[in-house]
Amino acid sequence: MTKKKTLLRLIVLGSLLSLGLVLLRLYDVFIQNPPNQDYEIIHISACCNTESIDAKILPVEKSEQLADKNLQENVDRVNYEQLKKDIEVILSEDIEKYGVVFIDLSNFKSIEINPDLIRTPGSVSKIPYAILTLKMVEQNKLQLDSNLQINPIDKAYPSDELWSRANGSQIPIKELLEYLIIESDNTAMTILENNFGGLNETNRQFEALGINGITRIPHQTTAKNVANMMKDIYNGEFLESQNNDYLISLLGRTNPKYHDRIVAGLPENTKFAHKIGQIFTDGGGQSYNDAAIVFGEKSDYILVILNENMQVDEASKKATDISKLVYEYF
Repeated sequence: MTKKKTLLRLIVLGSLLSLGLVLLRLYDVFIQNPPNQDYEIIHISACCNTESIDAKILPVEKSEQLADKNLQENVDRVNYEQLKKDIEVILSEDIEKYGVVFIDLSNFKSIEINPDLIRTPGSVSKIPYAILTLKMVEQNKLQLDSNLQINPIDKAYPSDELWSRANGSQIPIKELLEYLIIESDNTAMTILENNFGGLNETNRQFEALGINGITRIPHQTTAKNVANMMKDIYNGEFLESQNNDYLISLLGRTNPKYHDRIVAGLPENTKFAHKIGQIFTDGGGQSYNDAAIVFGEKSDYILVILNENMQVDEASKKATDISKLVYEYF
């Protein structure tokens, strides 16, 4: 028993001695010889055998260099030029009809194909309505559980689920947002628009929030403008964190019938936040769009695909193929 106690005391004494040496080293670095630069303790770990304590002290400058190195490794793992070429192959002869923007959110490297080409957004333009509504909630101008009235002037299309609601009936704003984003209901959009003060006032308020270049009349935007909006949503630039998380959750719960574009190219159980748009265009085809934030295994990214005068099946396949390709790179 005496030998065991002696051994235990020696182990404890050894641990205290090792810790004392670390503290003396810290004292020497920070007190006796104050540095000309800030220092950061990167790692201190004590091994269970008490024979060694690893204390690694690096200047903040060196620590930042390590972070920059990790960022560079993330850049180097993706051949962005080759990815762009592969996307162009998928678009093939229809490339002039498309605006495509990709942003790697780990380093903000981007790929752009006709980023400033004016396209018809379709229901992608409903996202600003959700942002503005939640901003008004933050400003105590609206509450999610308060009601808005459905009036005859609000009815947009007979295909809308809210079209069948009785005139004069009430709908909670939270439910309205779900119809707006999840079901892409146009009547939900016009109810909000009329309560915002009409079309022109709504566009003015979008611009005041920093949502630029996405308008309903004229109904136009560019892939770059949509990508910038999605990036600002990801970064929480428009809303406080609770409301921003709620917006992303809405965009992540869109009706599965709209999962035939970017979402169709993602592995099962991949987290995403997206909004589609579909509208007939003057050339006899359709705009068949999608704008998504994808939460990938190695990096989150934004992918925006806008087009015009396309046939639905072909546009759907191209969007799915591009989405699958991009995800495979990440």
